[in-house]
Amino acid sequence: MNSAVKGHHLVDVAVKEWGAVVHALGTGIQTIQCRKHAPRAGEFLFYPTFSYFDSQPWEHKFKPQYYDLVRKVGQAVVEAARNDRIEMRYYAECVEVLPTDSRRILNLSSEYIWSDEHVESYALRGAVIWLLRVYRLPHGAPVGATLRSGDILYYRHFPKVDISGAIPVLNDAEFEGRKKKILQALH
Repeated sequence: MNSAVKGHHLVDVAVKEWGAVVHALGTGIQTIQCRKHAPRAGEFLFYPTFSYFDSQPWEHKFKPQYYDLVRKVGQAVVEAARNDRIEMRYYAECVEVLPTDSRRILNLSSEYIWSDEHVESYALRGAVIWLLRVYRLPHGAPVGATLRSGDILYYRHFPKVDISGAIPVLNDAEFEGRKKKILQALH
């Protein structure tokens, strides 16, 4: 069963995230985010960025099996930004915020596209895991390339986006199975 978003529902906050990670979240490869703090909003859109792709070399940040995906998505987001055609295509609900440390987070290695070294270095600075239920929007929300690289995590400079009809990337059973696996791996 898929629980689509019903009724008129508007969202006006986005989380800036590397385009390759947004793609992984939007295709079900990944259901978690590793961040320094809990999210300020329980629901948000994803604004895809390409700053990781601009920094060379970027390969050490991702697992080798995802290099082609990272390169393809990075090039597409760069091109979209060049043409001022960035679109937000995914919405997420933060289902749980889970404490972790640099040892336990590696138990989740199958749940993310980043390299273990990148995740471990991030976790050493103090991190939490956002367990996300991600939805594909029925229509992309064009916002242009108004957001540049930097440390801003949240973005609100766009009209509210109606997410009615958004479909979960993972069906209910798949999501609950992944959630159970993640919770077990962290405890």
